[in-house]
Amino acid sequence: MMPGGLTAEGGVPEASHQQQMQFPVMADWSRSFKEAYCERYRCSPGRFVIRVFKKGLYRRARLIGPILMVFSPRLFQLDIDLINELGGARNWGDFNAIISNHVQSSHLRSGFLRNALKLRVSCQRLKRIATKLFGRRQGVREPEFRNTAIEPADIGRRVAPEE
Repeated sequence: MMPGGLTAEGGVPEASHQQQMQFPVMADWSRSFKEAYCERYRCSPGRFVIRVFKKGLYRRARLIGPILMVFSPRLFQLDIDLINELGGARNWGDFNAIISNHVQSSHLRSGFLRNALKLRVSCQRLKRIATKLFGRRQGVREPEFRNTAIEPADIGRRVAPEE
């Protein structure tokens, strides 16, 4: 061992290198999301996309979404692509990465119907479906949402700056 903790070859000793590179490992699921969904809800793999699509829609889109899908399937192409890609996920890491990529790319390509009217699938609903199939993600705390509603009595009231 040389000064500075380096080996004679100039590298980091194996033990300390392993200590630095320890990351939590996402346990693989025994089945893909698609396989688990089809088994649990007794649907054929050919019906997987449409079944998850219907379950994943925002509430306000549940009535009109399937009708619009018949007349304008391109409106929901991003959602169909997302569900197809999620079908192959085998762990929470893959599942969340796919959703994260979808969220980033869909904001760039979305319009009034998808954003303002929420005629699309909800990523939170898709995560809830996966949670029902595979259980909660280990070691991950779900974000806490606080009620930030403004009370009518607070409107117009000045708030002293925090020191």
